Amino acid sequence: MPAGTNYPPEDHLGRDLGITYRIPSADRITLTAACTEHLLRSDGTVSSEAVCAIVDEAIGFVAVLAVLPDWGSTAALTLGFTGASVEPRGELVVEGAVLKAGKRLVFSECTVTWEGTLVAHAQGQFARVGRAGSNVDMEVPQPDPSVTFEMGPAASGLDRCLSDRLGFRRSPRGSIEIDFDPYMANSSGLLHGGVAAALAICAAEEVAGAPAGNASIQFLAAGRQGPFVAEGRGFPGERPGVWRTETRDSAGGTLMNTAVVRTV
Repeated sequence: MPAGTNYPPEDHLGRDLGITYRIPSADRITLTAACTEHLLRSDGTVSSEAVCAIVDEAIGFVAVLAVLPDWGSTAALTLGFTGASVEPRGELVVEGAVLKAGKRLVFSECTVTWEGTLVAHAQGQFARVGRAGSNVDMEVPQPDPSVTFEMGPAASGLDRCLSDRLGFRRSPRGSIEIDFDPYMANSSGLLHGGVAAALAICAAEEVAGAPAGNASIQFLAAGRQGPFVAEGRGFPGERPGVWRTETRDSAGGTLMNTAVVRTV
């Protein structure tokens, strides 16, 4: 969300990514994030965790516009990654739109590009929920194509790769674990949906030793306390390159999401 009095805090994922928004209409949004070396893999492709973070920010916010005065919570994300290489300069641009706003769910989609090159595309479903945490009193800006809202500085504040800044801890079994802190919280005070999605995808990438080509994630419960643990495993039989992951909140063993990820 655009920076407000209580959200995001000074030390936050959105600020480090240098996120800005333009809201040309109530059903469309343009988000940018500084494209730096800390968002890229060694081969120049954008990391899954970076794509997940900016996609969820963009289409999650445009979903909120569709359900005001209520709020939105990530229910499902489907992502496709092109594997395009980019340079550590300029901006990643997310163009997002609402496809349909129902009584319970909002359907949205977006593309992620760098200097006109398609990096990823995504579709999301967001559930209408009540306000909580910092968003209780948050004033959502009205659409205005001439105004740019800045969440952070013009350049990324990251001083290391994003997965390291998020505190991803990898194990040889193909699991990834992180602790919870306000750096990765959404405006409701819960684990950022993009980070939860990144955990699911990166666990599959860890098992496969290869990047994701596409992923489908179902969100079942919010991450509240942590540590959060995502585990990936193959499907029974001969299905090379297709993985299933489960992400849980270790505090109570709550299953937060499941995902099917195809690696390349």
